[in-house]
Parts: sequence; structure tokens; C-alpha cells
Amino acid sequence: PVPSAVTTPGSSKWQDETQEDKDILIQEFSSLPKEEVLKKVRDLQNFAYQLGSEEAREMTRGKYLNILQSDSPKRDYITS
Repeated sequence: PVPSAVTTPGSSKWQDETQEDKDILIQEFSSLPKEEVLKKVRDLQNFAYQLGSEEAREMTRGKYLNILQSDSPKRDYITS
């Protein structure tokens, strides 16, 4: 699970975050005890690892489905 104070990179809030939102987030993190900051960092590392694992599975799936080959025609499965 993603820490509550952090949005995922794919979310629209990530891109729409204002400077005020960033300042609030910095203030929140700076007021946390060291152990809580370390826990949030671990949570982010675990989340990044999980995303990487999912991406690797999808890339492997794409490879086996032959959808990642750039030199093959895209419509070779359609017969006329």
C-alpha cells in the first residue's frame, strides 16, 4: 500500500499538485519522527518494487504474445 500522504505517479493529482500542496507535504514530513519517515521511505521502496515487478510481468506477457516485435507487421494475424 502507498503511504497516505503520497500520491502515485500515475494519478492526476501528482501532476496537478500546487506549490502549496508541496509545502504542506514537506511540513508534514518534517514534523514526523525519524522512524515514521523511514517507514514511509520503506513503503515507497516497496511500492516501487511492486510496480517494477508488475511491469516486468507485463513485458514478459507482451513478449510471449509477440506484441513487442517492431519489425513484424502489425496486421499479420488478419487474413484477406
